[in-house]
Amino acid sequence: MADEIKKLKFKQNADLQIEVVPLQTLTTVSKDHLVTPHWTNFYHIFLFENCQPTHFVDFEPIKVEPYSLLFIDKDRVHQFDQLLKYDGRVLIFTEDFFLHDRNGHKVFKK
Repeated sequence: MADEIKKLKFKQNADLQIEVVPLQTLTTVSKDHLVTPHWTNFYHIFLFENCQPTHFVDFEPIKVEPYSLLFIDKDRVHQFDQLLKYDGRVLIFTEDFFLHDRNGHKVFKK
C-alpha cells in the first residue's frame, strides 16, 4: 500500500527551505493531490482559521476546530477532506531548516 501513496517534495530551488502558504491557494492549486492520501518530505504547521474540516493523519480523522493548530511531521501520510473548505495558512519547512544542538536535539535556525 505504501508504494501507492504519492510523495510530495518541497520545492528544490527554495533557498530558505520554509514557506507560508494560504490554505485556500493550496486547495485550489493542488486539489487532486490533497484529497488522496499523500506523504511529504517536509514538516507542516497548519493554522486553521474560520473552518471546521476533517483532516486525516495516518488514515485517522482529526476534527479541526476553528483557530487551532495542527502539527504534522515529515513522512506522515495525510489528506484533506473532500469538501476542501479550509481557511487559514500552513507553514511548511524541511529538515534543512533545523540546526542540531550539542545534545542532538533539533532547534530552529535563527
